[in-house]
Amino acid sequence: LEAFFIENEPEKLSAMRNLKADRIYRFIMRDDRLFKVLEGSQYRNPKEIEKALRQARIVLVNAEEWEDYFKRRLQNKRVEKAELCRLCLLEGKITVLTEGNRIKYHNEYICERCAEDELKRELRFRFKSVAMFDQAKKLLERFKDLDKVLYAFDPRFDPTRHPEVP
Repeated sequence: LEAFFIENEPEKLSAMRNLKADRIYRFIMRDDRLFKVLEGSQYRNPKEIEKALRQARIVLVNAEEWEDYFKRRLQNKRVEKAELCRLCLLEGKITVLTEGNRIKYHNEYICERCAEDELKRELRFRFKSVAMFDQAKKLLERFKDLDKVLYAFDPRFDPTRHPEVP
């Protein structure tokens, strides 16, 4: 499990957008207890980290086995579940996905910023230009599906089969 530590967190979970993590921890569990904690390539004392985790706001992502650990063992009442943008996590940022800000891409959801970045990347690759970005962005806001928008720029796209895409 990876944990992203943020000093000045927002009150509302949905306000977590493109926050840069101050520290990133990797937790290794053994026998239902915290065994090792890595910060970068340095090992940290699990007892010190547990103390910090008792006061921290914790957001869990698809980590059912960790929920019990954080709620019971650490007696932390601020444990929440949320869906996070995977592409932001790869950059060390945190964006909580909500119904309003998530975009479907392949078989997952990503945030609007990552969807726009991916759209620009695809337009540059296909056309060596991002001149159509504004029109593509309008389609992205309308459909909330990046695959559908990218298909509209495919040479095999048939507008008679998809009249909803102008």
